[in-house]
Amino acid sequence: MARIRRCRGCGFENRDVALYCNSCGIDLEGCENVDWPSQTPATHALQPEPPPYNDPLEAFLAPSPRPVRASLIFPWGEIEFCDRLHVGKDVNFSPIAQQLASFPTVSEVHAELWFDGPRLYLRNLSNTNPTYVNGIPYTSTRAEVIKDGDLVGFSNQLEARVRVRDWK
Repeated sequence: MARIRRCRGCGFENRDVALYCNSCGIDLEGCENVDWPSQTPATHALQPEPPPYNDPLEAFLAPSPRPVRASLIFPWGEIEFCDRLHVGKDVNFSPIAQQLASFPTVSEVHAELWFDGPRLYLRNLSNTNPTYVNGIPYTSTRAEVIKDGDLVGFSNQLEARVRVRDWK
């Protein structure tokens, strides 16, 4: 019997070797492998329990678990994410690997975008191909803050516009 890893965020059934969900892109660390076809129904969009607050002011000041979401607008369409997105041609790494297959200068493991609070970060992970922000190449693995409206290039042939907005 085959084994799968069910995403705790969207319920997608990924291959048991996947590190990130092929549907929503979140990290599958901590998700257990289960037999497939599964005997239990998939749960959809499980949210973590909010922490208990004794003081109303403490609850008001506490950060929201998902304060913002973002999308990359590619030539073929918009890819939305709310936590982390991996970009590359490796299907076990990136949920958009199939769309990137025809771009020779996009690496197998090219870049990652993630939120830390309300800030969106980008890191180039490729040793051979830079990631561009507004035309400036980044070859180091140092994280860069990117903003709504920035143009991110994952090669000299592929660009995507960044869109950041509040989670509603």
